[in-house]
Amino acid sequence: MLLDVTVLSAIGIGPDERRWVLGVSCTLSEAEVHWRTFSESLLKRGMSGVQFVVSDDHSGLKAARKAVFGGGCVTTLPVPSGAEDHLSYAQKENPLTH
Repeated sequence: MLLDVTVLSAIGIGPDERRWVLGVSCTLSEAEVHWRTFSESLLKRGMSGVQFVVSDDHSGLKAARKAVFGGGCVTTLPVPSGAEDHLSYAQKENPLTH
């Protein structure tokens, strides 16, 4: 049996500008409840200092972001179409883990 799933991910950039995979979760959808649970799990594991969020314009993510991180410390930017191609190329050139 095959199921469609959504993969939620969080990538952080440290003070040394290295990128780190902070978390990955497979869920049934991008509904707010899944984003909220994922975000809260990151906080429980010690994530702090969130200053910037780059995401698409999904309503579930936006609602969860506001609920978990508040409105003041996070900025959301839309990911332009075709960004997946750019990210794929960038990952080949600069892997997320050095």
